[in-house]
Amino acid sequence: MVVQPENKETGPGILLPLMHIYKRCPEAIVAVFPSDHFIMEEDRFMDHVKLAARAVAHDSSRFVLLAMEAQHPEVEYGYILPRADEGSVSLWGMRSTARFVEKPDLATARSLIHCGALWNTMIMVFKVSAVLEAMQKLCPTMYSRFTRILDAIGTADETKITDEIYQTLEPLNFSTAFLEKFADTSPDMLSVLPVLQVSWSDWGSPRRLLRALELLGRPAQRVNRQRRTSVPAYAQRKNNRRDTVPWRADAGSSAKRNVTHDLKRVIGSGAV
Repeated sequence: MVVQPENKETGPGILLPLMHIYKRCPEAIVAVFPSDHFIMEEDRFMDHVKLAARAVAHDSSRFVLLAMEAQHPEVEYGYILPRADEGSVSLWGMRSTARFVEKPDLATARSLIHCGALWNTMIMVFKVSAVLEAMQKLCPTMYSRFTRILDAIGTADETKITDEIYQTLEPLNFSTAFLEKFADTSPDMLSVLPVLQVSWSDWGSPRRLLRALELLGRPAQRVNRQRRTSVPAYAQRKNNRRDTVPWRADAGSSAKRNVTHDLKRVIGSGAV
């Protein structure tokens, strides 16, 4: 486990463990998972992650973002608007990324969903060396400071140097300071993989946690039926292709029981 000396936003929060991974395995393919997400159909979700990893293994310069079907106009989420297919077909069912929209107002969120935008989960798959190379170009000041940490990893000075760097480190948001610039400068390298028929929520607020609990209280057949009928038109077309992930109606049933119990315990304790 890699622990930051203090919170400096998502940029350093991702870059520090990447340095540790690169030190040990510079050719590694990495998946990044935010810690406060709820995913009900876990097996099906991981099928998408494996598909993204296969795409990165095939093209090591590719950076894949997993994005969820937008089920309602959520103003506290970020959105990814995929680029038009323009007649091209992706072997992996992925789309090029046109632009990012962070926490839009209600009218904009509705418009984005109408245009086929997806919820940005910040779940990412990439080759560690490729992302560090891109960060060196787009965030050179921060990258330069973290190279000192890279050199110190595994030595007696590792903790001391890491603490020193963090004391004067400016916070940096990974999405706005890196991803958006990356989309502008290297659009062909940034892809979005729509995650189909998976119940997902960012548990960053009590309201969304309670909404997930409401979803878990429904019969499994009703949940699965809703997921099938709520797929956007372009996703329905892709779902009929052989390179999409197969639908498993029973996926996540045991997780559903466990999470329901945990949610009731957390809410009952007044922790939310």
